[in-house]
Amino acid sequence: MLLALTIAACSGGNSAIPSGPGGGAHGTVTVKFHVIVPTGRTRGKHAHRLSAKLKHIWSIAQNTMGIQVVSYAHGDRSTPLGTVVADISPASASCSATSSAGGRTCNVDVAAAAGNDDFVATTYDRVPAGGKIPAGANQLGYGVATKTVSVGAATNVNLAIDGVLAQIQLAVTPNVVHTLIPTTATLDVYALDADGDVIVGNGYIDANGNTVTVGLSVNNPLPMGSASPSPSPSPSLTLAQTSINAPHPAGIAVTYAPPASGFAPAPATVTIAASPSASSVTATSATLTASAPTAHSIHAANLSAGNSYHGGIAFDNAATVSSTANSVYFTSPNGFGAINQCTQCAPSSAITSSAGTSTAPLHGGITGNGAPLSGSSQIYAVAGNSAELITTGPVQHPIAVSAKAAPIPNGSAMIYDGVRGLIWYASSSSIVSYPIAGTSSGSSTLIGAQTTGGLTLDSGDNVWLVDTQRNRLIVCTAPTTCGIPIPLGGGPFDIADETNTLGAERIVVTDRTNNTLRIFNTSGAAVNTLSLPKGASPAYVTKDNSQPGILWFDYLYTNGSIGLARLDMNLSPPQFLMVNGPVGVTTSSASPQAGAIGLSPSGQIYTVFDADSTLVQWLR
Repeated sequence: MLLALTIAACSGGNSAIPSGPGGGAHGTVTVKFHVIVPTGRTRGKHAHRLSAKLKHIWSIAQNTMGIQVVSYAHGDRSTPLGTVVADISPASASCSATSSAGGRTCNVDVAAAAGNDDFVATTYDRVPAGGKIPAGANQLGYGVATKTVSVGAATNVNLAIDGVLAQIQLAVTPNVVHTLIPTTATLDVYALDADGDVIVGNGYIDANGNTVTVGLSVNNPLPMGSASPSPSPSPSLTLAQTSINAPHPAGIAVTYAPPASGFAPAPATVTIAASPSASSVTATSATLTASAPTAHSIHAANLSAGNSYHGGIAFDNAATVSSTANSVYFTSPNGFGAINQCTQCAPSSAITSSAGTSTAPLHGGITGNGAPLSGSSQIYAVAGNSAELITTGPVQHPIAVSAKAAPIPNGSAMIYDGVRGLIWYASSSSIVSYPIAGTSSGSSTLIGAQTTGGLTLDSGDNVWLVDTQRNRLIVCTAPTTCGIPIPLGGGPFDIADETNTLGAERIVVTDRTNNTLRIFNTSGAAVNTLSLPKGASPAYVTKDNSQPGILWFDYLYTNGSIGLARLDMNLSPPQFLMVNGPVGVTTSSASPQAGAIGLSPSGQIYTVFDADSTLVQWLR
């Protein structure tokens, strides 16, 4: 806060004043000064919203009503040379409106002495009465200026008035962090005077002008990860500064770093507290909620335990059609066979089915072309017993059937190849490519019996296939051209391709036998192996639709419970964090099997569990 004092010193009486530490004899003079007070009265966090011109030049508190100025010989605060208590309210006869900057200018005289003097000013929010500051008035500001005053010479003094700190309020934005995702938030520290106005100035002071330091701390850090099946290192929640003594308009960075690979912290509420060094200053804390993905079960009666490898989930790209937001498509393998749809999917949603043919059960393979729902969006599935590719367009569009030569599927994966205009499908004995247009037969390439693993496309449009029967990777550069298999060992299952923020492309394979994530480059060379905690087996994996280098996978405990995990390929080495699934959603204990995973255009993650007739929605 700035208080402008324009001092005009002139001779007063001739009474002698003892010399003080300032040196030399002092003659009594009258000092005339004026104070500019801004107009209006804005409170709390928005008190800075005043005229830009006014805020730049004068920052005295808007609701200042009274002022006291005491003059001393420089260095000697024991003996006042002069004191004035003045009314500087809008109604004061000493004040007049200031049209150029807004507010008012008030003129006050105070006795001083010729020589080197200190002027100590305090401001209040109450109008003086009888030459005194009334009881109950709040002190708003304090400032000191030192100036040499000469008799008969006009002297200008600029006196800085700093707001007297009465309260600290904290607010953090955003006030929620995700336990799986590194996050940066901003802590705003609002310094308020006794009237609740934000202090604009160079530093925090108490009523006597002493510096006030405000300590900042995280009082209850996030807990460690789940102790079952094994604990994880503690995460960190840190402040860029842990003490301040002046305003920080840009705020203070709050950084959340998840623990290294393992189980994520449990959801928690964290308190960020302020501790002022002056007992007269009160403080309120800010709360930060750490949230983990939540999961909801949606009953899907058509799902069947007979489909031991459920191979797919697909979505409309419904970003432009609000009525079908979050529509989820998955297949029903039992009996008549159907493409199931969960429209505007939520825990209470109903699931509708569009039937294929009674002789063509759909064993799991399903994919979509990702086009907006403008008439060109298509969902594709394989009807196994009749060797047909069936498609469905926008919601309620009749299913069209076009004959394609294909082997009987065994619940394997499908991918949409927009570059070549093909659907790739891994069946029980072959990898098959279906031309999307026309009625010509698809082509098939023999790669080994019972190949039921995942498929993915890399950036070069090469097809990567997991051969689960022979524990190997197959890379196909064209519909009928596949390279030499890459032996893996273990129990490879699903696969995904992702390019991180540094441009490094990697192929990630889940290994259910060794409970690992196996990472390869696009030449097929192994570059890393990540081990999951004991008892956790990874299953299906999918790339994130908005964050480079991020993949999601579901996993299974030996006791049949399920979970969701996030894999960050942008770190070196890559790291994963895991969370438990919803209470009551488990797979068959006799033959535990995690379901297919898919990430919708609007950001929800879905997994399918045939054994429990359940579609699980994860809100990440």
